[in-house]
Amino acid sequence: MALNFFQQLDRWLNPWRRRILLMIGKAIILSVKDNDNLQVAKLQLMADEETGPSVERLGEYGFKSVPPPDSEAVAVAVGGDRSNMIIIATDYSDKRPKNWESGESGLWNDQGLLIRLRKDGKLGIKTVTYDTNFQKFMDLFLSHKHLGNNGVDTSSPAGSATNSITAADLKGDDN
Repeated sequence: MALNFFQQLDRWLNPWRRRILLMIGKAIILSVKDNDNLQVAKLQLMADEETGPSVERLGEYGFKSVPPPDSEAVAVAVGGDRSNMIIIATDYSDKRPKNWESGESGLWNDQGLLIRLRKDGKLGIKTVTYDTNFQKFMDLFLSHKHLGNNGVDTSSPAGSATNSITAADLKGDDN
Protein backbone atom coordinates (compact mmCIF):
# COMPACT_ATOMS: atom_id res chain seq x y z
CA MET A 1 0.00 0.00 0.00
CA ALA A 2 1.41 3.35 -1.03
CA LEU A 3 1.91 6.06 1.58
CA ASN A 4 0.13 9.31 1.01
CA PHE A 5 2.01 12.61 1.03
CA PHE A 6 1.41 13.34 4.75
CA GLN A 7 2.51 9.87 5.84
CA GLN A 8 5.69 10.23 3.78
CA LEU A 9 6.31 13.70 5.24
CA ASP A 10 5.74 12.39 8.77
CA ARG A 11 8.14 9.49 8.16
CA TRP A 12 10.78 11.92 6.87
CA LEU A 13 10.30 14.50 9.67
CA ASN A 14 10.05 12.05 12.59
CA PRO A 15 13.82 11.58 13.12
CA TRP A 16 14.34 15.36 12.94
CA ARG A 17 11.48 16.02 15.32
CA ARG A 18 13.00 13.58 17.83
CA ARG A 19 16.45 15.19 17.55
CA ILE A 20 14.99 18.65 18.14
CA LEU A 21 12.96 17.48 21.14
CA LEU A 22 16.03 15.81 22.69
CA MET A 23 18.42 18.76 22.17
CA ILE A 24 17.93 20.25 25.65
CA GLY A 25 17.09 18.30 28.75
CA LYS A 26 17.16 18.30 32.53
CA ALA A 27 19.35 15.85 34.39
CA ILE A 28 20.55 14.87 37.85
CA ILE A 29 24.30 14.78 38.45
CA LEU A 30 25.42 11.46 39.91
CA SER A 31 29.15 12.25 40.19
CA VAL A 32 31.78 14.67 38.89
CA LYS A 33 35.37 13.96 37.87
CA ASP A 34 37.51 17.11 38.16
CA ASN A 35 41.01 16.02 37.14
CA ASP A 36 41.05 16.74 33.38
CA ASN A 37 40.97 19.88 31.26
CA LEU A 38 37.17 19.85 31.49
CA GLN A 39 35.03 18.41 34.26
CA VAL A 40 33.15 15.27 33.35
CA ALA A 41 29.87 14.45 35.09
CA LYS A 42 27.91 11.22 35.15
CA LEU A 43 24.24 12.06 34.60
CA GLN A 44 20.82 10.59 34.91
CA LEU A 45 18.74 12.20 32.22
CA MET A 46 15.25 13.12 33.42
CA ALA A 47 13.62 11.82 30.23
CA ASP A 48 15.37 8.45 30.59
CA GLU A 49 15.15 6.06 33.49
CA GLU A 50 18.64 4.76 33.00
CA THR A 51 21.96 6.39 33.78
CA GLY A 52 23.18 8.50 30.94
CA PRO A 53 26.61 9.13 29.54
CA SER A 54 29.58 10.92 31.03
CA VAL A 55 29.18 14.50 29.88
CA GLU A 56 31.58 17.44 29.79
CA ARG A 57 30.61 20.35 32.04
CA LEU A 58 31.42 23.86 30.90
CA GLY A 59 31.87 26.55 33.54
CA GLU A 60 32.16 30.31 33.45
CA TYR A 61 35.70 31.66 33.10
CA GLY A 62 37.13 32.71 36.45
CA PHE A 63 34.62 30.77 38.54
CA LYS A 64 35.18 27.29 39.89
CA SER A 65 32.76 24.76 41.32
CA VAL A 66 32.28 21.03 41.54
CA PRO A 67 28.56 20.29 41.84
CA PRO A 68 27.74 17.68 44.50
CA PRO A 69 25.77 14.52 43.70
CA ASP A 70 22.02 15.12 43.26
CA SER A 71 22.59 18.57 41.73
CA GLU A 72 20.25 19.55 38.92
CA ALA A 73 21.72 20.20 35.48
CA VAL A 74 20.71 21.43 32.06
CA ALA A 75 22.35 19.36 29.33
CA VAL A 76 22.46 20.20 25.64
CA ALA A 77 22.82 17.55 22.96
CA VAL A 78 24.93 19.26 20.31
CA GLY A 79 23.16 18.85 16.97
CA GLY A 80 20.50 16.79 18.72
CA ASP A 81 23.00 13.94 19.17
CA ARG A 82 22.70 12.48 22.69
CA SER A 83 26.21 10.99 22.37
CA ASN A 84 27.62 14.55 22.10
CA MET A 85 26.25 16.35 25.18
CA ILE A 86 27.53 19.22 27.33
CA ILE A 87 26.28 20.60 30.65
CA ILE A 88 25.63 24.33 30.47
CA ALA A 89 24.07 25.03 33.90
CA THR A 90 23.84 23.44 37.35
CA ASP A 91 22.07 24.16 40.64
CA TYR A 92 21.71 22.48 44.00
CA SER A 93 18.24 23.63 45.02
CA ASP A 94 18.20 21.93 48.44
CA LYS A 95 21.05 24.13 49.69
CA ARG A 96 20.72 27.21 47.45
CA PRO A 97 20.34 30.48 49.39
CA LYS A 98 16.79 31.77 49.03
CA ASN A 99 14.79 35.00 49.36
CA TRP A 100 17.44 37.34 48.00
CA GLU A 101 16.44 40.62 46.38
CA SER A 102 16.48 41.27 42.64
CA GLY A 103 19.96 42.32 41.54
CA GLU A 104 21.84 40.60 44.37
CA SER A 105 24.47 37.98 43.62
CA GLY A 106 26.96 35.88 45.47
CA LEU A 107 29.00 32.73 45.83
CA TRP A 108 27.84 29.84 48.01
CA ASN A 109 28.40 26.16 48.63
CA ASP A 110 26.49 23.19 49.99
CA GLN A 111 27.95 23.72 53.49
CA GLY A 112 26.14 27.05 53.93
CA LEU A 113 29.18 29.26 53.34
CA LEU A 114 28.52 32.33 51.23
CA ILE A 115 29.67 35.71 50.02
CA ARG A 116 26.72 37.94 49.18
CA LEU A 117 26.81 41.22 47.26
CA ARG A 118 23.77 42.85 48.81
CA LYS A 119 21.48 45.38 47.18
CA ASP A 120 22.09 47.85 50.02
CA GLY A 121 25.79 47.93 49.09
CA LYS A 122 26.95 45.78 51.96
CA LEU A 123 29.06 42.68 51.61
CA GLY A 124 27.65 39.70 53.47
CA ILE A 125 29.97 36.87 54.47
CA LYS A 126 28.70 33.79 56.26
CA THR A 127 31.24 31.23 57.37
CA VAL A 128 31.76 28.75 60.16
CA THR A 129 35.26 30.02 60.87
CA TYR A 130 37.59 32.52 59.26
CA ASP A 131 40.91 31.54 57.80
CA THR A 132 43.57 32.82 60.21
CA ASN A 133 45.11 35.09 57.57
CA PHE A 134 41.70 36.55 56.65
CA GLN A 135 40.89 37.20 60.30
CA LYS A 136 44.24 38.98 60.78
CA PHE A 137 43.56 41.04 57.67
CA MET A 138 40.08 42.06 58.87
CA ASP A 139 41.32 42.88 62.36
CA LEU A 140 44.00 45.08 60.84
CA PHE A 141 41.61 46.66 58.32
CA LEU A 142 38.94 47.46 60.90
CA SER A 143 41.40 48.93 63.38
CA HIS A 144 43.89 50.78 61.18
CA LYS A 145 44.17 54.58 61.09
CA HIS A 146 45.79 57.02 58.74
CA LEU A 147 47.87 60.02 59.67
CA GLY A 148 45.72 63.07 58.95
CA ASN A 149 46.76 66.41 57.43
CA ASN A 150 47.73 67.88 60.80
CA GLY A 151 49.62 64.81 61.98
CA VAL A 152 46.58 63.50 63.89
CA ASP A 153 45.27 59.95 63.43
CA THR A 154 42.00 59.59 61.54
CA SER A 155 39.26 57.28 62.69
CA SER A 156 39.20 53.62 61.67
CA PRO A 157 37.17 52.59 58.59
CA ALA A 158 34.46 51.13 60.86
CA GLY A 159 33.93 54.60 62.32
CA SER A 160 33.43 56.26 58.96
CA ALA A 161 29.95 57.66 58.35
CA THR A 162 29.84 56.71 54.66
CA ASN A 163 30.81 53.50 52.93
CA SER A 164 31.50 51.96 56.31
CA ILE A 165 32.11 48.29 56.92
CA THR A 166 31.87 46.81 60.37
CA ALA A 167 32.67 43.46 61.91
CA ALA A 168 28.91 42.93 62.27
CA ASP A 169 28.49 43.38 58.51
CA LEU A 170 31.07 40.68 57.90
CA LYS A 171 30.19 38.21 60.64
CA GLY A 172 26.45 38.73 61.06
CA ASP A 173 23.89 35.99 60.46
CA ASP A 174 21.78 38.24 58.22
CA ASN A 175 23.80 37.57 55.11
